[in-house]
Amino acid sequence: MATQTQIDEFIGKIAPIAQRQAAKHNNKIFVSVCIAQACCESGYGTSGKMINANAVFGIKVGCSKYHFGTAWKDKAYSTVTKECYDGKTYQNITDMFRAYDSLEDSVEDYFDLLTVASRYKYALNQSSPLACIQGIQKAPYATAPDYVTTIMSIIKNRNLTKYDVAPVQQPIEMPQVAGQGGEYYPAYKGTSPSIVNALAAVGEKDTSYKHRQKIAAANGFANYCGKTMENLEMVRMLKDGKLKRA
Repeated sequence: MATQTQIDEFIGKIAPIAQRQAAKHNNKIFVSVCIAQACCESGYGTSGKMINANAVFGIKVGCSKYHFGTAWKDKAYSTVTKECYDGKTYQNITDMFRAYDSLEDSVEDYFDLLTVASRYKYALNQSSPLACIQGIQKAPYATAPDYVTTIMSIIKNRNLTKYDVAPVQQPIEMPQVAGQGGEYYPAYKGTSPSIVNALAAVGEKDTSYKHRQKIAAANGFANYCGKTMENLEMVRMLKDGKLKRA
């Protein structure tokens, strides 16, 4: 069991990283939830294997070894973990978990996972930490039947909501009309994950690879080469109305 000193040191270390990554991901996930999950999964930083691997969220490699961003670089470690598949009985299994070069990479991959994987859509942009963790567990994230209660208890007992960003009232903007000018494309309302289809839907006539390279460059994508994750991120930005025109 972690001592109070270990608890304070771990939270003090991960909190600013979580705040940076939350801001980078448009504050779609509560910082308090991120910190509480890291505390829960790593025993407040006392799990030797996890800390040595900078893996504080217990994210499994997965059969497809999918990259939700660039923070995970295919490193992994094997360990025994407890899972509860029937809601009552825990059993030990051995599985492969993602390992990282740094704690920052671990937190970044956590936010990439939650904001990119569609199964976590119910966790995004929620009004409270409770609604956020309920959305995360809906995926599900963990097999423990009391996972939501555990995370909320950590948030409350450690006063983690002080790290959350208060909602900011955004100025009302006039909607853009597809095909008209403006620095940003109008928000994409469709469901297709294809950047070509999404751009066409908002009135972009040139969806060629060459023009998409220009759009990517205008939005901070270095050396765009049409990879799936690059395109998915551009579609996400387009949905948010934050994709700049080239």
